[in-house]
Amino acid sequence: MAPIALGNGSEWHWKDEDELAWAVEQGRCDRDRAIEIRRDGERARELIARREPPFDEEWERWRPDPAWGIAQLPERWKAEPIVR
Repeated sequence: MAPIALGNGSEWHWKDEDELAWAVEQGRCDRDRAIEIRRDGERARELIARREPPFDEEWERWRPDPAWGIAQLPERWKAEPIVR
């Protein structure tokens, strides 16, 4: 449930808001955490607008280090609630 999706330049939009609402409804994320996620998105939006790190470079050309490999999810990732 990433709160923001970036486009070209400094374009952005809210992402997966419906999934966050669903997670709250299903008890997988409590309302306080959802508010915190939204606040984090607002802070990121401000960084994007001001072109502050990490949004001060041309990320379209960025590629992860191949040595990092692919992240693995825990075995029960679907069964675990999304709360702290």
